[in-house]
Amino acid sequence: MGGKVWSAEEERVFWRFIVPRSQKRIGTGPAQTKNWEELAPLMQSIMGIDAKRNYTHLGLFEHFFQNVEKTRVSPNAGVFVREYRQAIKRVNKAKEEERAKTAELSHQSDAVTLMMNEDQDTDSRGGNELIYHTGETPEVEDQSENDFEDEDGAANDNKENWHLGRLPAERARSRIPTISPTVSPHG
Repeated sequence: MGGKVWSAEEERVFWRFIVPRSQKRIGTGPAQTKNWEELAPLMQSIMGIDAKRNYTHLGLFEHFFQNVEKTRVSPNAGVFVREYRQAIKRVNKAKEEERAKTAELSHQSDAVTLMMNEDQDTDSRGGNELIYHTGETPEVEDQSENDFEDEDGAANDNKENWHLGRLPAERARSRIPTISPTVSPHG
């Protein structure tokens, strides 16, 4: 890297204002990135009368490249280059953790989907014990109330088989057949 050594102020402006707006910035943000050609006049105007040189797009790129890619750190850039590299490591680590988390969630989602598909396959092979009501009432021979046993075998108030929180009438209501009168009461 030839030429004059960049001053501490030049390094501060470069690493704090120019690089975060460049295509080499770390992460993303709302601001549009700019190329080195667009950033050279910005560097020139920020430095103003304290500018030690005429900043060009090639000069800015070379300064970045030498400090980051070639690891030939300028004497006054050490702190800034170290911060930049640490930030890159943090971002890369966060990206890797996010990829791992996404892969884990995808794996879990695949496992849940597989389980659901297996359950559906079991249901379609006859493992599904759901009773579907069509709204039609089957014709049933006359059955006395005492002979009727609900789904839990709880005839005649046998509370041993009652489910908690359910009354016998609630359990049996859906299965009580309606009785069609076969003989008219008026003879």
